[in-house]
Amino acid sequence: MKMQSELPLLDLKVLELGGVLAVPYVTMMLSDMGAEVIKVEKIHGGDDTRNWSPPSVGGQSAYFLSVNRGKKSIAIDIKTKKGQEIVRELARTSDLVVENFRRRALEKYGLGCAALRKLNPMLITCAIKGFARGTPKEDDPGYDLGTQARFGLMSVTGSNGPTKVGAPLADIITALFALSGINAAFYGREKEKVGTHVEVALSSAMVAAMVTIAQNYFVSEKVPGRYGNAHPNIVPYQSFSAQDGRDFVLAVGNDKQWRALCQALKRDDLNAEARFATNELRVLNRTELVGILTKEFLTRPRDHWVSLVETAGIPGGPIQDIAEVLDDPNVQQAGMIAETQHPTAGLVHGINCPIDFCGTGIRQVNHIPAPLLGEHTNDILIVLGYKEKEIEQLRSEGIVA
Repeated sequence: MKMQSELPLLDLKVLELGGVLAVPYVTMMLSDMGAEVIKVEKIHGGDDTRNWSPPSVGGQSAYFLSVNRGKKSIAIDIKTKKGQEIVRELARTSDLVVENFRRRALEKYGLGCAALRKLNPMLITCAIKGFARGTPKEDDPGYDLGTQARFGLMSVTGSNGPTKVGAPLADIITALFALSGINAAFYGREKEKVGTHVEVALSSAMVAAMVTIAQNYFVSEKVPGRYGNAHPNIVPYQSFSAQDGRDFVLAVGNDKQWRALCQALKRDDLNAEARFATNELRVLNRTELVGILTKEFLTRPRDHWVSLVETAGIPGGPIQDIAEVLDDPNVQQAGMIAETQHPTAGLVHGINCPIDFCGTGIRQVNHIPAPLLGEHTNDILIVLGYKEKEIEQLRSEGIVA
């Protein structure tokens, strides 16, 4: 069977307008799959995340480095006529534009998605917004924390009070929905021979991620509460502390796994207990069962229990911090650690694209580093046909940097 020998998006040209997290994450994933990505940045300061430090290395914030490898940076003042024309020229030769400006902000510069598609009918445009079109807050910006709060995630996260997820989950989920929409748009372009527009709102993406929580409410008409590390529909499915103070999780997903757990623990009494015989009964008798297991797991260290449940084929595992995660052979050997050589930061490690094309286990290894602000301005303009003197004139006028 013949398989692709190269990354699938090598011929794709992507233009990034905007910044922070959701859009840069989308375009970095596309770059990891082979696309050429040109990042348009503000002439003064660039992407806001360039200044989100500490930590930083070589004058580069860790936050910016995390989602901007594999791109070329051009710094343009898009408030100027000449700057706007440069963006239009870039759009004419691009396959995809991804932006997250406030709604209608680009339109006042003649750079809205519809205007760019008129210049290039095959262009696909993708907009990431805070709130969905046609809603009361459609013109408002969106932020990860506010999205987690307003659209339900914080209401079911934590134990004693509303808690945000530690990672910027609303931004990441929105980016992944955007990637899915972009993929569908390119499939449609192949059939229709014309580009289209894709739009994803943080608000809608967050609600979509609440799918099981919402369905529980639709069925029960009870507002879901916070279960901490436990599960509203499955027991035992939560974290436990071991004798050595380290924690692990146990995820008993069905009655067969429950019987296997009882056997592994040598607790025939639990296996014979009628009130724990089915998951439904275990959910109804959650407090009693969790109390019994909590005492049991305090009698041995964490690694004992992790080994025991894994040997018995029961889902679970240790709760690891990020240092442990990055040292885990399941991460290392999966090629999930990317390396780039940065001009000021030196060797930079990052998280790789998780997609394995053709089942080879090989990830993109020829990453280019996250760019310095305007690092590729000259090169990009030269490709567009600008002469050295014209570039110097644009620079002297403060249109590019």
